[in-house]
Amino acid sequence: MYTLDPKTRQALNAYAKRVATLNNADIPSAPFDVLPHIEQKMIDQYAQQTDFLKRINITQVKHAHGQKLGLGVNKSVAKNTNTDVNPRKPTNIFGVEAVDEYLCTNTDYDICLPWKIIDNWGCLPDFQKRCANLVVQTIAQDKQKIGFNGKTRDADTDPTADELLTNVNIGWLEKMRLNNAERVIADKVIGKSQEFKSLDALVEMAIHELIGENHRMSGDLVVICSPNLVQTKYINLINQDHAPTEQQASQALYQTRKLGTLDVDTPSFIPEGTLLITSYDNLSIYLQKASHRRFIVDEPKWDRTVDYHSVNECFVVEDYTKAVLFDNVTLEK
Repeated sequence: MYTLDPKTRQALNAYAKRVATLNNADIPSAPFDVLPHIEQKMIDQYAQQTDFLKRINITQVKHAHGQKLGLGVNKSVAKNTNTDVNPRKPTNIFGVEAVDEYLCTNTDYDICLPWKIIDNWGCLPDFQKRCANLVVQTIAQDKQKIGFNGKTRDADTDPTADELLTNVNIGWLEKMRLNNAERVIADKVIGKSQEFKSLDALVEMAIHELIGENHRMSGDLVVICSPNLVQTKYINLINQDHAPTEQQASQALYQTRKLGTLDVDTPSFIPEGTLLITSYDNLSIYLQKASHRRFIVDEPKWDRTVDYHSVNECFVVEDYTKAVLFDNVTLEK
């Protein structure tokens, strides 16, 4: 059995006690509700952990099930009304097509703090901050994994056997496949002998033929794709012995990568061969208010302390007409 250094034990106890106190709980080792303002603070912290999560919506909802919020949906409201004949009729700017509703289901985020690891932090003045950052970063990264890879919600899952968390919850890409099949295209091959000679042409076709007409000129569309696709386009550009001025120009092009007329993002954990055209604010993570439960408990049989979390959440595509997904895109050799 491993025994923590007294300084580490003191710091760990203080951390657990502080977490409980901030949530008006008497003891950290018994399950307690995370208070609303602490919930919101953690949501804000999740959004700062990856560049991608900063850009999408992570928001709380009151009910576990209901109509999507319609965040980021572009709707026109300007009009004229002859009030001698008709009453004015305001436009619901949050209304979206009734393809699906959101459903927040329970997800557990249980994080081990191995004593042999945290014992190295015991003498550090930022021990509590290190523990808190580890928790927030781990949960945020898992949310991004689920968003891109989640296909089912199974009753029992094992993150060590399924590191991409495909069976924890249904993510954005799978929501597209289930509810937006007319805008999901699989197994496209790009190359000189193919229908589309370049990814640029594929993207431009999708914008002008598949994206909803009212979104085509919205100005906020972006290509979210796996790194292998965009790297292939630019590898020949930067893998040459250019003159100094040309080298600077090629590096500038690489740093401002585009496919077609759209900027490109290559976030972590997106499946290889995936190309999604949408806007950042068309992708959301909903967390049900007052559903976050937590407790922190020592488990000496395993030489660890565990920070147990559970929350009701779901992954949402706000407007399916503003999204096109290409699955398993390959480049002709």
